[in-house]
Amino acid sequence: MNHNFPILPALLTLASGKCVSSLADWALRRNELRDLLLQHVFGPFPPTARAVDWQMLHSATIKNSDAALNGATLTTVRIACAGVDAPTWTLQLWIPQGDGPFAVVLTGDACWHYATDKVKALLLSRSYILAQFNRTEVMTDTSVARQTHGFASHGALAGWRFG
Repeated sequence: MNHNFPILPALLTLASGKCVSSLADWALRRNELRDLLLQHVFGPFPPTARAVDWQMLHSATIKNSDAALNGATLTTVRIACAGVDAPTWTLQLWIPQGDGPFAVVLTGDACWHYATDKVKALLLSRSYILAQFNRTEVMTDTSVARQTHGFASHGALAGWRFG
């Protein structure tokens, strides 16, 4: 079977061709590998936002027959970043009853499926906040769509990390 995979760089050989033979060499090589990953896997990071703002879109107390969901608060906010190519996205918060403090479970995969009521009930019963957002609002999945929305210069994984 013939594969046309690119040849990966040798893990323990510096870009100069010298073999890694000390901790100092490894520190250099680790930085080289990080830079390669950022360039070829993640893509360049978007610029740092000058400011982050939010707007509450909706907040309501849930009335549900499931005891863990009943009385919880569902809040939806719009997050906006100031800056060039700055994204905006919606964040949905399921907040348990009580005064907290609460730990937060954050997921950006709402583009596939929001958490089920069973998952929400489990997290709320353990006094966790569930925070969900759709990562494709921050950065689309396809390079063609990124070009149309002005994000062509940023890698999707880097953009999702930005969100």
